Amino acid sequence: MASSTACLGCAVLFTVLALGFDAVSFSTDYWVQNTVNDTYLQQRITGFAMKRNTLWYYHTRHNGLFKICFPGNKTTFLDSRTDKVDNHCLYVDYQVPESDTYDTKSQDYKTFINLMRCQVAFMILSMVLFVISFITGAFGCMKSRVPLSRASAILVFLGALCLAAGMAFFHGAEYLEKNKVKDEQSFPSNWEEELKSNNNRTYKWSYILGWVSVGLSIIGAILYLVSAFIVREKERDDKMPLEDRYSMRNYAGREYHDYGYDDYYTRSMQGGYLGPQDDPGPPPTSRPPKDYYYDPSQNRY
Repeated sequence: MASSTACLGCAVLFTVLALGFDAVSFSTDYWVQNTVNDTYLQQRITGFAMKRNTLWYYHTRHNGLFKICFPGNKTTFLDSRTDKVDNHCLYVDYQVPESDTYDTKSQDYKTFINLMRCQVAFMILSMVLFVISFITGAFGCMKSRVPLSRASAILVFLGALCLAAGMAFFHGAEYLEKNKVKDEQSFPSNWEEELKSNNNRTYKWSYILGWVSVGLSIIGAILYLVSAFIVREKERDDKMPLEDRYSMRNYAGREYHDYGYDDYYTRSMQGGYLGPQDDPGPPPTSRPPKDYYYDPSQNRY
């Protein structure tokens, strides 16, 4: 029972860590960083300084699921924006509610927006499942019940699948943003070639925490299943009748006596002649049935 409790404790710990990393990944703004080589572009693009004062995608930035943030103090280009937040960030537009021009957008743009919405929805669902699995897992630690452990494992697996699906939706939206969508000038497909080649896009720690959360949740689910298996075996042993367990332990030692092996080998050791008719044959290979009990008062099965 101690081993099952240890597995449950570790499973709950991994679930809490997965939930924490999922929440941090969801709420922080370091999924992707775009580093613009402005020193080189200033020499190659005509009117680069004027474009930097009006167009946000000419600046180095990092973004999360809800905000695009611009480090440093050169953020005067944000002063005229109505969607500015925290003095140096812009909101990510999920078109909720949809704008009047949404129906006129291309199908690629609509798919891009829907993938971003799905990412947010599935990550929220994964956190809800992790919270529920933590509650059931905590009760499982106190009561050591197989159904609770199994339910926790299923919930954590579902949470991991939802989170992995959210990460997949993120990559789908990223692909459309970089290669397909052309409805607005801010999408990379409409950038100048010099800007495309001098914009370095890298994944940051918020993105990494999302995948780490997927791995931790899978480990937690496996530990829940292992704990459920240990508890089930313990309950099976506790429910087995004492006489049944006694007979099972003594069956292997008595079967040779019951089939004449003790007498056969005792006579052979005493020098008695044993003919073929005395050979008891091979030992039985079948195990005793469930209702096979040893009766000590009769000294037989």
